[in-house]
Amino acid sequence: MMKTYGLDPVYYFSIPGLSFDCMMKHTGVEISLLQDIDMQLMIERSIRGGISQCSQRYAESNNHHMGNSYNPDLPSTYLTYLDANNLYGYSMVKKHPLKDFKWMTKQEIKQFKKCLFDLTENDDEGFFLEVDIVYPDYLHNSHNDLPFLPEKKVPPTSKNEKLLTTFDNKYRYVLHYLNLQQALSHGLILKKIHRGIKFTQSDYLATYINFNTELRKTAKNMAQRTQPKLLNNVIYGRSIEDFRKRSNLKVATTWNQARKLISKSTFLDYTIINENLVLIKLQKKTIKFMRPIFLGASILELSKIKMYHFLYSIVKPYFGRKNVKLLYMDTDSFFFQIKVDDLYEAFKGLKHYLDTSDYPPNHFLHSNRNEKKNSEISKMNSTEWF
Repeated sequence: MMKTYGLDPVYYFSIPGLSFDCMMKHTGVEISLLQDIDMQLMIERSIRGGISQCSQRYAESNNHHMGNSYNPDLPSTYLTYLDANNLYGYSMVKKHPLKDFKWMTKQEIKQFKKCLFDLTENDDEGFFLEVDIVYPDYLHNSHNDLPFLPEKKVPPTSKNEKLLTTFDNKYRYVLHYLNLQQALSHGLILKKIHRGIKFTQSDYLATYINFNTELRKTAKNMAQRTQPKLLNNVIYGRSIEDFRKRSNLKVATTWNQARKLISKSTFLDYTIINENLVLIKLQKKTIKFMRPIFLGASILELSKIKMYHFLYSIVKPYFGRKNVKLLYMDTDSFFFQIKVDDLYEAFKGLKHYLDTSDYPPNHFLHSNRNEKKNSEISKMNSTEWF
């Protein structure tokens, strides 16, 4: 670490803290922090995590590669798992919020509605928006595998909040302008923009992320290959750290000390170590939001754009909507059932999207063109899914 990044890990409690400082040192960037609590609270609502869901409980493949298990009287189907290489790494090299955070005026919001589809990911100005969205009934069949704009809700059979993809209309939904653009391009309807935050954006993470990606390519063992990926991924987590979860820990060695601490309004919990030692957990009296949560929010939002794009703009149009069934999804991966005569032959047409560098050198799909390239798709097959 000292040789590669110029920082000593001994002075850090965790890899996320070390990696974030490595990024700051490598890029020389100065990231502005939010000064408006309402902006902080609004952008926090756009942080939802990655999508993980099972869309179908059982499926099996049936194709001529299965030998005696193949039934020629049934349609030819394949089960295939597709995984995006370093999805967050792909997202992080894009432009993200940096500075100049301001509320949009009513006039700017009005103008924004007219020019939304003229905006691109390469613009120097970006937006977070709070909107109302209608999900028309006529889109439900075509979007059934993976509805757009997931939101945190408590399912009917659960007491815990989960990230759900639903056809519900969205009210005061906070999102990145590019996610709104994608959703509307697939038929969702924008009813109202309540508020908007504009900001200057830049691809300030790109040099650090690309540097680590190159280290992965030249790695000679698994440890050298894993470390740069970890350093990239933890940037996102570090940027959305919630300082509300931090607490003060006090040590009490007498009952009088413990009683004073327990009687405080900020008391949270205690742990008895032995009869002469108790740890008292207290809530902090003041909270300073010292992380660029807008960076983590943007990384998450842009990564979802990539996955939705691959499903609805590449896979389904290529194989036909009715021939592709999404069985399972977990953040950066899809598990599909695909109806096609020969999946390997069909993948020739998608070869420029795939990383097939791990295939045997003599396999006709083998190519080093996209080896470990961020967001390109690697794959494997299965015969049955439970």
